[in-house]
Amino acid sequence: MKFNRRRKQEDNRGLFQKATESWLGVVFLLFLSGLLLYNIVKSIMITSEKVEILNQAEREVSGLRLNNLELITLTEYMTSDEYLETEARNRLNLSKKGEVSFVIPEEILEKGISEVEEILNEKEEVSSDENWMIWYDFFISGI
Repeated sequence: MKFNRRRKQEDNRGLFQKATESWLGVVFLLFLSGLLLYNIVKSIMITSEKVEILNQAEREVSGLRLNNLELITLTEYMTSDEYLETEARNRLNLSKKGEVSFVIPEEILEKGISEVEEILNEKEEVSSDENWMIWYDFFISGI
């Protein structure tokens, strides 16, 4: 009976214990663990790539929604009487009663713009005279 009990105990040993007793079983378990770890890492990488694609798509959708709102606003403005009046004034040189319309040729307008830019971009002349000479001229000639 003792022999039978020992045999039952040996049969009740787990599959893991039986597999770890031989070197072939250890190698197989290590290979299986490595394969599972590889699949987990690969699935994490794929999931992170999909999350990044999802975030990029959400940013694109929000940009398109903003663009759509701008276009809707622009369309509403272009159908208004204010826009039509502005375009008639600018393109057709029309004016209301009592207003005077001026037409300025492009050449004169460009020349005026360039002259204004020259005036705005002028640099102050820095005197190379010494400081005491400037004060001397100030006291002698006055203001």
